[in-house]
Amino acid sequence: QSNAIYDPGLGTNSRGGGVDVLNALLVDNGSGSGTLSATLVGDYGQTRQLTQVTAMSLQHDDLKVALTSGPVNLAPGCPVQLGRGAAVVISGSAVAPGYVVTVDFSFTGAQQVSLPVLVVARSSMYASVATASAPTGSATTPAPTTPAPTAATSSSGGASSGATVGPVLCQ
Repeated sequence: QSNAIYDPGLGTNSRGGGVDVLNALLVDNGSGSGTLSATLVGDYGQTRQLTQVTAMSLQHDDLKVALTSGPVNLAPGCPVQLGRGAAVVISGSAVAPGYVVTVDFSFTGAQQVSLPVLVVARSSMYASVATASAPTGSATTPAPTTPAPTAATSSSGGASSGATVGPVLCQ
């Protein structure tokens, strides 16, 4: 018997440090690019924001990264799925099925997360993951920085200022 968490999926997980990154994998788009699929969950302390993503091959070559949707806001306790809207696209010679790349996530108010992420072949299992073209420009493209939303939603559905009353409602 063990107290270790069993993770049966292909994706990589990181828990703690202010933001959980769950089931991270890179879905191949062909031509050396892939769409990052992952679920981000901020802890219940405060609203956080994904500010930058960088990627590197196992041979330490920088890969091109594009945050195509701009900043990604993380309301406390609410899961945000990357991949359905191609929020993060990574390209380079190491982006091919079966390869592993190191992906670093930077957040406001949370620790940086660095994960080895498997590149998987696009199949019907990943039909909901957006297909996107390879990013152009520099090796890393930071997201624009804009303030994260601060209004909370109460359990009755109305907006409130200050603390959330009742359970957190995710949109």
